[in-house]
Amino acid sequence: MLVENVNLADPPPAQALVAVRERFPHLPAEYFEYLAQHNGGEGPLGIQPGWFQLWPAERVAEYNDGYGLPEFLPGFSAIG
Repeated sequence: MLVENVNLADPPPAQALVAVRERFPHLPAEYFEYLAQHNGGEGPLGIQPGWFQLWPAERVAEYNDGYGLPEFLPGFSAIG
């Protein structure tokens, strides 16, 4: 789906959304509402760095672990 030059992915598999909710229950409800409709996305920003990317539900835990957030930034989570 393309909205104003933003590529939005189709909704995630239900199992992936449940896994993100269970692993990251502290994230805002609005994020989960967005994720239920668009499984990540990317597009231009009007400010620096000029581009945004939201990770698909299936990759949020993998990327948080891969970037070492639990070890180096305990209590923080990344979504893109």
